Amino acid sequence: QLVSKLEQLGYVKREINPHNRREIIVDFAEKGHDFHKNTEEIQLHLIQKYYAKLPKEDLKTLLSLYEKIYQIAKETP
Repeated sequence: QLVSKLEQLGYVKREINPHNRREIIVDFAEKGHDFHKNTEEIQLHLIQKYYAKLPKEDLKTLLSLYEKIYQIAKETP
């Protein structure tokens, strides 16, 4: 349902794999590429503006916390 909605909104496109017709390839549509590019620019801006001002030890702590949150999310159904 989510892929269908994103397809309707123009963020993704679906194609049948020509080598295996049972597979469907989902890729960014133009609007999806634009959104992804914009998101990367925002993340870079945040890094330059805020993270770059943190001491190295704080960045290590932040990275450790992100990794712990990622593992919790990965293990949670």
